[in-house]
Amino acid sequence: MRIIISSNTTWNIYNFRFSLVKKLLKNGYQVFILAQKDSFCKNLEKLGCKVYNVEFQPRSISIINNVKVILKYYSITKKINPKIILNFTIKPNILGNFAVFFLKYNVINTITGLGNTFLKKNFLTLFTLILYFLSFKKSKFVFFQNADDMNLFIKLGIINKKKCKIVPGSGIKINNSKLSLQKKSNNKITILFIGRMIVDKGVNELLDAAKNIKKEFTNVEIWLLGSFDKSKENIKLKNKIIEYNLNGYIKHLEFCENVSKFIVQSDCVILPSYREGLPRSLLEAAIYKRPVIATNVPGCRQLVKNNFNGFLCKSKNVNSLKDCIIKFINIDFKKKIDMGNNNFKFVKNNYDEKIVINSYLNEISRH
Repeated sequence: MRIIISSNTTWNIYNFRFSLVKKLLKNGYQVFILAQKDSFCKNLEKLGCKVYNVEFQPRSISIINNVKVILKYYSITKKINPKIILNFTIKPNILGNFAVFFLKYNVINTITGLGNTFLKKNFLTLFTLILYFLSFKKSKFVFFQNADDMNLFIKLGIINKKKCKIVPGSGIKINNSKLSLQKKSNNKITILFIGRMIVDKGVNELLDAAKNIKKEFTNVEIWLLGSFDKSKENIKLKNKIIEYNLNGYIKHLEFCENVSKFIVQSDCVILPSYREGLPRSLLEAAIYKRPVIATNVPGCRQLVKNNFNGFLCKSKNVNSLKDCIIKFINIDFKKKIDMGNNNFKFVKNNYDEKIVINSYLNEISRH
């Protein structure tokens, strides 16, 4: 059986769908990838996938560019003639569905997050909802990563509640041998943020909180691990990060694929995002038994139970974020250990990647 997996980039598929791809190949499926090629393309080809380059251009709202994507997607899909299509991320979900709308292929969509369009609530938000409403008429089934997104789509009539369910994100591979939190001899506390340097991840609030924290707690370091964003709306943020890094309020680290080496050096992982699908960084924190601090927003609140495995703060609120950081600083080390252990157990029981893979295999077998 031939299966297409479509996402923005091959990086995305390799990092978030690697185990699913391996399982499909092992089960005898032919896997075809439709995504923008990058340095991870060769890794997928070595597994046995056939990769086609489709530049979805996630930020582009050009009608001409998007029509070109639809036509290319249509042409490649007709050539492959798959039994199943798995679409991930916003553009592949919408444009991919339109491309095969009148073809007899079974499309399974996954909402990995609704993006910053749904934070602004403007004309573009309404237009995107209309596109979802129309394109998802083609969907045989839709997976969501959190209840907030699923309930919104059901309420708006985009998808029937009988044709969707929640999966625990992309899941995460559980390894019982991961390192627990270790007390440092100099009492240094390191709080780690992992993600893109963009406003919607709450980086502005984190910088302001870090500046205040550093003045009061000289033993605390807040690390920001991630690449700068090139968009105009994040230029001011980039300059602010550079300034705060120079002044010692935070430490900025360029993103690398092996984030685990930074997690094991940290005492806590933080994510003050405005909205998420299901954040990978918080799952990764859990397998290394690190407590977490995050905002009480869709995607984050599913992973953080207040005072159990971390702390929840208000979104876009510097004082609330700062108070949560101070709470973590002030609890004793045993409580930090307990929170980390709780986090590991919670994610192990609910977010093991095996649960995710089985959900997809079961749905694929129905078509």
